[in-house]
Amino acid sequence: MFNERRPQFSGLLLNQDEAAGDDGFLMIGEVLPLDLDCEQVVLATCSSALGKEITGEGLIGLTQAFLYAGARCVVATLWEVSGKPTSLFMREFYGDLVNTHTRDRNHALCEAKRVLIRDEGKLWEEGVPLSHPFFWAGFVMIGEGS
Repeated sequence: MFNERRPQFSGLLLNQDEAAGDDGFLMIGEVLPLDLDCEQVVLATCSSALGKEITGEGLIGLTQAFLYAGARCVVATLWEVSGKPTSLFMREFYGDLVNTHTRDRNHALCEAKRVLIRDEGKLWEEGVPLSHPFFWAGFVMIGEGS
């Protein structure tokens, strides 16, 4: 969820764990102090790459928060994404990462896009082909790609 007026209150809505005192909402302020030291974070949720431009800081949002917390790259989306096509896209993306020797994330992201582009015969529920840019062009990678 992106809060345009107050980006510091943006975050991810996760499962709530009342027993642990967890409200299920991971805000940017909770991401920033994490010590992730990880290669990649994937935010395959609606509009997860959006943020607010702050002079001298750039685009502030979830993507930037995960980079500050130690992720070397973040894969996120520029607009609302649809569930089933996104799961197909992610299957191709992770499949390429697992099956290539280089583990090049840029290559895997591009290859996942190519797979959907080539699948012109497959239609989504409304009769729109999966090759339509709506289903693949919104995924972007920020940070180190390989």
